[in-house]
Amino acid sequence: GAVAILADGTRLEVPALALTPVDTTGAGDALVGAFAPRLDLGFEVAEALRFASAAGGLACLGRGAQPAMPRREAIAAASS
Repeated sequence: GAVAILADGTRLEVPALALTPVDTTGAGDALVGAFAPRLDLGFEVAEALRFASAAGGLACLGRGAQPAMPRREAIAAASS
């Protein structure tokens, strides 16, 4: 899951995906690597956070950092 606090104090929370992690290496990198581009593309913070949280969760399903990075299609399916 993920939490964001906006400048106005609003707290946004996204629950974690229901999964059994194999390896958490790279989960944070996946989250940030999905969050920043979504914001840059103009998505609302809540949507970007939901997408990024899914990316971080899916990255825990494989071993290692690079081999476990999820593809955009898988992240989109998991975040919807």
